[in-house]
Amino acid sequence: MNANARERRRLLAALERARDARQALAAARRWRVHANDRAAAELYERFRGALRGGTARLSRLARGGRTLARFAATPYARAVAQRMAGLLAHLRGQPRAARAPLERAASSLAACGRWLEAGDTYRTLVDVAMHLDLDTAARAYARRAQACYARARHADPRRRGSLEMNVGNLYHRRDRFERALEAYTRARGAFRRYGERWRWAEAEYNRGNALAALDRTSEARGCYERALRAFRAHGLDTLVAQSQFALGELDLVEGRFESALERLAQAREQHARLGDGIGAAHCELQLAETLLRLNRPADALGPARRALAVFRRRGMKTETAAALAALAGAALRGGRPAAAARRLRDAIAIHRRCGNPVAGAKLETELAHAECRRGAPEEAERILRRARRVFRSRGLRIHEARALLGAAEAAFARGELAVARRRAWGALGLLGRRAHPRLELLARFLLGKIEERAGRRAEAYRQLRLAEARVERLRRGLLAEENRLAFAADKIELYEALILDRLRRGTAKAVREALRYAERCKARALAEALAAAGEGPETWIREPPGRMLAGRLTKLEQALAVAESRLEDARAPRGLRAARARRLDTLTDQRLNVLRRLGRVDPQAAQLVGAAPPDPELVMARLDARELVLEYVEAGGWLHLFAITREDVQAFPWLVRRGEVEAAAERLRFLLGKGALGEEHLGRFGELFGARLRAALERFYGWLLAPVEDRLEGRHVRIVPHGPLHALPFHAFEREGRSLVERATVSYVPSLSVVALLADRAAASTGTPVVLGVPDRAAPAIADEVARIRRRFPAARILCGSRASWSTLAQAGRRAGVLHVASHGFYSGARPWDSALRLGDSWISLRELYTLPRTAELVVLSGCETGRGTVYSGDEWVGLVRAFLRAGARAVVAALWEVHDRSASVLMDAFYGELAAGRSVAEALAGAQRALRRQQPLPLRWAPFIVVGDPRLRLAAAEAA
Repeated sequence: MNANARERRRLLAALERARDARQALAAARRWRVHANDRAAAELYERFRGALRGGTARLSRLARGGRTLARFAATPYARAVAQRMAGLLAHLRGQPRAARAPLERAASSLAACGRWLEAGDTYRTLVDVAMHLDLDTAARAYARRAQACYARARHADPRRRGSLEMNVGNLYHRRDRFERALEAYTRARGAFRRYGERWRWAEAEYNRGNALAALDRTSEARGCYERALRAFRAHGLDTLVAQSQFALGELDLVEGRFESALERLAQAREQHARLGDGIGAAHCELQLAETLLRLNRPADALGPARRALAVFRRRGMKTETAAALAALAGAALRGGRPAAAARRLRDAIAIHRRCGNPVAGAKLETELAHAECRRGAPEEAERILRRARRVFRSRGLRIHEARALLGAAEAAFARGELAVARRRAWGALGLLGRRAHPRLELLARFLLGKIEERAGRRAEAYRQLRLAEARVERLRRGLLAEENRLAFAADKIELYEALILDRLRRGTAKAVREALRYAERCKARALAEALAAAGEGPETWIREPPGRMLAGRLTKLEQALAVAESRLEDARAPRGLRAARARRLDTLTDQRLNVLRRLGRVDPQAAQLVGAAPPDPELVMARLDARELVLEYVEAGGWLHLFAITREDVQAFPWLVRRGEVEAAAERLRFLLGKGALGEEHLGRFGELFGARLRAALERFYGWLLAPVEDRLEGRHVRIVPHGPLHALPFHAFEREGRSLVERATVSYVPSLSVVALLADRAAASTGTPVVLGVPDRAAPAIADEVARIRRRFPAARILCGSRASWSTLAQAGRRAGVLHVASHGFYSGARPWDSALRLGDSWISLRELYTLPRTAELVVLSGCETGRGTVYSGDEWVGLVRAFLRAGARAVVAALWEVHDRSASVLMDAFYGELAAGRSVAEALAGAQRALRRQQPLPLRWAPFIVVGDPRLRLAAAEAA
């Protein structure tokens, strides 16, 4: 290093160390002879090297640049100083302050022939202009940057790639996604040529954003996944978390809710580990909004509150409003409209201050709904008038129709039927022909209620049927389990209205129509799982044409989910919104056509992937002569009963109010839980306890079974419960000391559709029985239970203690005809997915059990509360039993309350004895329960177990030997 270089470095070091302008000036005077263009270039290199650090060092370097330019007095040195000042302002989030010095710097650098540096400065100006929403200026800066690079001799691909990234961002902000995609693709090619793989991944990630905006979700997913792999390889954890978040959002758009929840949770944890509170808060907000879409408001509260706290603390106004809206949605669905209204008013006020009237008007539509719910329809109408003006002024017809529909509901609440009717028809006119199926559904349903109140029942029924046709167009199959479980969150009331209309009509034809609507009211996720047996449609649809159609249907389902999620995008141009509405309608028609074609090839498969359930009369024809199906349904706050045999359907409407049953069911479960207090407690209070329990069981018998008492004797009764009736022991309901199980054989099934599925299956189980036993101090009699089963089945494979592991359960179930698990069970009502089964190595949660690829045809869960479950919207029932049914079990025996292990041992011995004698699983359990009841009359001991699924299942002769 020569003397000049050493002196120049001392000058630069002194300028960087200077604490204020005076010290910088002294340093420049001392080494003024070395204050030249070369020193300015080296000072800028130091500045560029410090860009990834804090702004304190950058501030010192920028001040040094100004001082150096004063003594150098050259255009280049002044341009460098201006460039550093502009970049510093840009990094501090001050784009207005950055623009002027950067413009002067770029112009001076070009005049000096420093084309690369001028191009880089113009490239920075593109980003500055985008922050200022100056699209025209940004395009001009991009053209100048390209011109500068064209004149430079050594413009490396990295620079061109960075410019293309900025250009792509510019087009993306202006919703010109095709042009953005072209720019990102050019950037990707430039970074690939330069060998900068992480920048290539960044361009690939941006390509994914553009493709997702163009609804090309499959291609977008590929881009995100490739970018994610590259970011992981380079240890770029922040970008890894962003990619996980992007994939989660894509899952949401495609209706893959299970995967979305998992990815968003992973992204949240990654951001939290990195100390990125804002990134974690964005994930929390998206999680809350997803849980609301799945009709799980209680689960959404926590993430929404955590997101709100972060956004408020950081002063992020738009995000704060979104978190408030999520909290309002949870409150409204949780039955707290006053709390929802407060949150929504706060969010609306934020949007107004931020100058976003459309977002505020959308929330005002929700606010009006909350005001109607809290009994203030006049206030709701005033709010909706303001929202409609905003939507009309911007040509947002779908949003205007939603607001007008809300105004119709407000008029209906006030009893102004003519006004309500006119507004509902006006909303339909705004929507046009099939432009928005969900809103058309709501409008038709409201018209049905209006006509019903006006006494025009024929017209009311016509409108309700038109609304129901919309439901069937919207119903999905083949998508994520969580999506199917959320079905009917906004449609149950419609089906209830149809059921009530037909029950009031009362004719034989009307009763069968009411039963058909009761079946359509249910979600179909369990029916699909039973048929699929844990496998995809390509394996359980037998014929090649059916498989091809099922594959086509899967793609259409995903495209429909994307089209529907984009339908209400207020930012999209009017022409694009209209095109999306047409695409949604076209895709829906295509889906229905594929379903019809599949129905001709394989009718059962068509039903399982989204077609309407079979007509009840077709199911009735397949019942045995001794079978009686008792299907319960809720409508209008009352429980109703359909008694179904091979010959006819009889309705018993208005049995009992739902609220009365719910309260009584809670008291009954409280009594059934007394067994956990032990033998001493039951010995002291047994007589009083027994009297109370019998009184409760007699009350339920009077409500739910007395209307069909004359039909029960000697029958096989299949109970189809609904809502609060799930997990109630119908077989133990009694009258005059005689329980239902003494009158009939009893089993349980989720729906009439599942009855039809089970009727197609063989009725014999084959394979070696596998018994898993996990005894401990709390349940020592489990060892005796296992020993009794071993005596019944000498060839059975017995695995106890640590050998009864999760891997054993997963592997043995594939080959076993019978899988018996004697262990502890745990049911979580608040968080059903945390319900678990105790095995030798750990507790296995319901979520883990859902990964079972295959299991035995008969599964016996001899543990506490293994038959409990949570009822989701659409009367879908989620619990441990469901996990085994969806893995291929044809029948599951499980317990509804805490089991006494010695009683369970005796019962199971008798149950397997009956099975070995050739009786069906339902007959065997009924025989065992009758025998135990004679020894221990208290239902707490003999009645906890039920059969769910196929009651006709028998053991093959080889197993029973």
